[in-house]
Amino acid sequence: MEKITVIIYTHNEEKNINDCLESAKLLTDKIILIDMESSDKTLEIAKGHKVSVLNFPRSNYVEPAREFGIKQPKTDWVFILDADERIT
Repeated sequence: MEKITVIIYTHNEEKNINDCLESAKLLTDKIILIDMESSDKTLEIAKGHKVSVLNFPRSNYVEPAREFGIKQPKTDWVFILDADERIT
């Protein structure tokens, strides 16, 4: 069982999501993508990776999506990552 889950939040991040996911794989295989109604190719790109994709309604604030995302993993640790961030 993995000990850490990376949670990535997205909304129209097709330019960033591939590099973000590749960097997250350096830490764990357990990755959850919380997508907030992307209308670009974000989800299409994400499907090319081994990730769980969950949809969340878009709002003016990311906090509700973060709260939702944090409740999803079954691992001991959660690492939150925005799509424009990289693990190095």
